[in-house]
Amino acid sequence: MSKFVLLLVFTFFSLVAVSYTIETLGLVVRGEYSQTTSLAQLKNSPLLPGKNSKVYVSQGYGRTQFAEARLVGKRHNGIDLAAKLGTPILSPTKGKVVTTGNQELYCPRRGYGKFVIVESDEDDVFLLFAHLSKISVKESQDLDSKEKIGEVGRTGLATAPHLHLSVFKKDGFYMNQKSGCGPNPKGKDVNPIPYLESLK
Repeated sequence: MSKFVLLLVFTFFSLVAVSYTIETLGLVVRGEYSQTTSLAQLKNSPLLPGKNSKVYVSQGYGRTQFAEARLVGKRHNGIDLAAKLGTPILSPTKGKVVTTGNQELYCPRRGYGKFVIVESDEDDVFLLFAHLSKISVKESQDLDSKEKIGEVGRTGLATAPHLHLSVFKKDGFYMNQKSGCGPNPKGKDVNPIPYLESLK
Protein backbone atom coordinates (compact mmCIF):
# COMPACT_ATOMS: atom_id res chain seq x y z
CA MET A 1 0.00 0.00 0.00
CA SER A 2 2.75 2.44 0.90
CA LYS A 3 4.49 1.77 -2.43
CA PHE A 4 1.26 2.55 -4.24
CA VAL A 5 0.88 5.85 -2.38
CA LEU A 6 4.49 6.77 -3.13
CA LEU A 7 3.90 5.97 -6.78
CA LEU A 8 0.85 8.24 -6.85
CA VAL A 9 2.78 11.07 -5.21
CA PHE A 10 5.69 10.64 -7.62
CA THR A 11 3.32 10.60 -10.61
CA PHE A 12 1.53 13.74 -9.40
CA PHE A 13 4.71 15.77 -8.98
CA SER A 14 6.06 14.48 -12.29
CA LEU A 15 2.93 15.71 -14.07
CA VAL A 16 3.21 19.08 -12.36
CA ALA A 17 6.84 19.40 -13.44
CA VAL A 18 6.03 18.42 -17.03
CA SER A 19 3.12 20.88 -17.15
CA TYR A 20 5.30 23.69 -15.81
CA THR A 21 8.04 22.90 -18.33
CA ILE A 22 5.61 22.88 -21.24
CA GLU A 23 4.10 26.20 -20.18
CA THR A 24 7.54 27.76 -19.72
CA LEU A 25 8.70 26.54 -23.12
CA GLY A 26 5.56 27.97 -24.67
CA LEU A 27 6.23 31.35 -23.08
CA VAL A 28 9.83 31.29 -24.26
CA VAL A 29 8.80 30.49 -27.84
CA ARG A 30 6.29 33.35 -27.79
CA GLY A 31 8.89 35.71 -26.33
CA GLU A 32 6.84 36.23 -23.17
CA TYR A 33 9.09 34.66 -20.58
CA SER A 34 12.63 35.56 -19.67
CA GLN A 35 14.50 34.88 -16.43
CA THR A 36 18.12 34.99 -15.43
CA THR A 37 19.71 34.12 -12.12
CA SER A 38 22.66 36.49 -12.15
CA LEU A 39 23.79 39.81 -13.55
CA ALA A 40 26.30 38.07 -15.82
CA GLN A 41 23.44 36.44 -17.75
CA LEU A 42 21.72 39.77 -18.42
CA LYS A 43 24.10 41.67 -20.64
CA ASN A 44 24.31 45.44 -20.08
CA SER A 45 21.87 45.37 -17.18
CA PRO A 46 21.06 48.84 -15.82
CA LEU A 47 21.37 47.45 -12.30
CA LEU A 48 24.36 46.57 -10.18
CA PRO A 49 23.72 43.87 -7.56
CA GLY A 50 24.37 44.74 -3.95
CA LYS A 51 26.54 42.68 -1.63
CA ASN A 52 25.27 39.10 -1.31
CA SER A 53 22.38 39.81 -3.68
CA LYS A 54 21.54 39.06 -7.30
CA VAL A 55 19.71 40.90 -10.06
CA TYR A 56 17.33 38.84 -12.16
CA VAL A 57 14.33 39.21 -14.48
CA SER A 58 11.28 38.64 -12.29
CA GLN A 59 8.75 39.34 -15.04
CA GLY A 60 9.31 39.04 -18.76
CA TYR A 61 7.96 41.00 -21.71
CA GLY A 62 4.56 40.53 -23.31
CA ARG A 63 1.51 38.59 -22.13
CA THR A 64 2.74 37.44 -18.75
CA GLN A 65 0.64 35.83 -16.03
CA PHE A 66 0.77 38.99 -13.89
CA ALA A 67 -0.19 41.21 -16.83
CA GLU A 68 -3.15 39.01 -17.70
CA ALA A 69 -4.43 39.27 -14.12
CA ARG A 70 -3.56 42.86 -13.12
CA LEU A 71 -2.90 45.10 -16.12
CA VAL A 72 -5.61 46.78 -18.21
CA GLY A 73 -3.91 46.01 -21.53
CA LYS A 74 -3.24 42.37 -20.49
CA ARG A 75 0.41 42.66 -21.53
CA HIS A 76 3.67 43.82 -19.93
CA ASN A 77 5.40 46.53 -22.00
CA GLY A 78 8.85 45.90 -20.52
CA ILE A 79 10.74 43.69 -18.10
CA ASP A 80 11.00 43.76 -14.31
CA LEU A 81 14.40 43.41 -12.67
CA ALA A 82 14.11 42.33 -9.05
CA ALA A 83 16.69 43.80 -6.69
CA LYS A 84 17.07 45.13 -3.18
CA LEU A 85 15.57 48.50 -2.26
CA GLY A 86 18.08 51.25 -3.00
CA THR A 87 20.09 49.32 -5.62
CA PRO A 88 21.69 51.90 -7.99
CA ILE A 89 20.15 52.21 -11.46
CA LEU A 90 22.65 53.06 -14.20
CA SER A 91 21.94 54.26 -17.72
CA PRO A 92 22.94 51.50 -20.18
CA THR A 93 23.58 54.11 -22.89
CA LYS A 94 24.52 57.73 -23.47
CA GLY A 95 21.52 60.00 -23.73
CA LYS A 96 19.43 62.83 -22.34
CA VAL A 97 16.77 62.86 -19.64
CA VAL A 98 13.47 63.68 -21.38
CA THR A 99 11.36 63.89 -18.25
CA THR A 100 10.90 62.61 -14.73
CA GLY A 101 7.67 62.11 -12.82
CA ASN A 102 5.76 60.52 -9.99
CA GLN A 103 2.41 58.94 -10.85
CA GLU A 104 1.67 58.30 -7.19
CA LEU A 105 0.77 61.99 -6.96
CA TYR A 106 -2.22 61.15 -9.15
CA CYS A 107 -3.03 57.53 -8.30
CA PRO A 108 -1.30 56.12 -5.18
CA ARG A 109 0.02 52.53 -5.45
CA ARG A 110 -0.80 52.43 -9.14
CA GLY A 111 1.00 53.14 -12.39
CA TYR A 112 4.76 53.60 -12.71
CA GLY A 113 5.31 55.47 -9.45
CA LYS A 114 8.51 57.51 -9.67
CA PHE A 115 9.97 57.26 -13.18
CA VAL A 116 12.65 58.59 -15.52
CA ILE A 117 12.58 58.65 -19.32
CA VAL A 118 15.88 58.81 -21.25
CA GLU A 119 16.34 59.46 -24.96
CA SER A 120 19.26 57.37 -26.21
CA ASP A 121 22.02 59.08 -28.20
CA GLU A 122 23.11 55.75 -29.68
CA ASP A 123 19.80 54.24 -30.80
CA ASP A 124 16.39 55.47 -31.95
CA VAL A 125 14.72 54.60 -28.66
CA PHE A 126 13.39 56.04 -25.42
CA LEU A 127 14.04 54.16 -22.16
CA LEU A 128 11.58 54.15 -19.27
CA PHE A 129 12.86 53.38 -15.75
CA ALA A 130 9.99 53.00 -13.28
CA HIS A 131 9.04 52.23 -9.64
CA LEU A 132 12.08 54.13 -8.36
CA SER A 133 12.57 55.02 -4.70
CA LYS A 134 14.86 57.93 -5.60
CA ILE A 135 15.43 59.97 -8.77
CA SER A 136 19.02 61.23 -9.18
CA VAL A 137 18.70 63.18 -12.45
CA LYS A 138 16.88 66.23 -13.80
CA GLU A 139 14.98 66.96 -17.00
CA SER A 140 17.25 67.83 -20.00
CA GLN A 141 20.33 66.45 -18.19
CA ASP A 142 22.92 64.77 -20.43
CA LEU A 143 23.89 61.26 -19.37
CA ASP A 144 26.97 59.15 -19.89
CA SER A 145 26.77 55.40 -20.13
CA LYS A 146 26.72 53.86 -16.62
CA GLU A 147 25.75 57.17 -15.02
CA LYS A 148 23.40 56.83 -12.06
CA ILE A 149 19.74 57.59 -12.78
CA GLY A 150 18.19 56.66 -9.45
CA GLU A 151 17.58 53.79 -7.06
CA VAL A 152 15.36 50.73 -7.05
CA GLY A 153 12.06 51.16 -5.21
CA ARG A 154 8.49 49.89 -5.08
CA THR A 155 6.50 53.02 -5.88
CA GLY A 156 3.41 52.70 -8.05
CA LEU A 157 1.97 49.27 -8.83
CA ALA A 158 4.76 47.15 -7.38
CA THR A 159 4.42 44.08 -5.17
CA ALA A 160 8.13 44.12 -4.24
CA PRO A 161 11.23 46.27 -4.93
CA HIS A 162 12.21 46.10 -8.59
CA LEU A 163 13.05 48.17 -11.66
CA HIS A 164 10.61 48.23 -14.56
CA LEU A 165 12.42 48.89 -17.84
CA SER A 166 10.59 49.65 -21.09
CA VAL A 167 12.12 50.43 -24.48
CA PHE A 168 10.04 52.54 -26.89
CA LYS A 169 10.85 53.29 -30.52
CA LYS A 170 11.26 57.02 -31.13
CA ASP A 171 8.79 57.01 -34.01
CA GLY A 172 5.36 57.60 -32.46
CA PHE A 173 6.52 58.04 -28.87
CA TYR A 174 4.67 60.66 -26.82
CA MET A 175 3.63 61.56 -23.30
CA ASN A 176 -0.11 61.20 -22.76
CA GLN A 177 -1.01 64.21 -20.61
CA LYS A 178 -4.63 63.11 -20.09
CA SER A 179 -3.88 59.81 -18.34
CA GLY A 180 -5.68 59.19 -15.06
CA CYS A 181 -2.29 58.63 -13.43
CA GLY A 182 -0.76 61.83 -14.74
CA PRO A 183 1.71 62.14 -17.67
CA ASN A 184 2.14 58.65 -19.10
CA PRO A 185 4.59 57.36 -21.78
CA LYS A 186 2.97 55.87 -24.88
CA GLY A 187 4.34 54.37 -28.08
CA LYS A 188 5.55 51.18 -29.74
CA ASP A 189 7.47 49.15 -27.16
CA VAL A 190 9.98 46.40 -27.92
CA ASN A 191 11.49 43.60 -25.84
CA PRO A 192 14.24 45.21 -23.68
CA ILE A 193 16.38 42.06 -23.43
CA PRO A 194 17.47 41.90 -27.12
CA TYR A 195 17.99 45.66 -26.95
CA LEU A 196 20.31 45.38 -23.94
CA GLU A 197 22.18 42.52 -25.59
CA SER A 198 22.72 44.63 -28.73
CA LEU A 199 24.54 47.38 -26.84
CA LYS A 200 28.33 47.44 -27.03
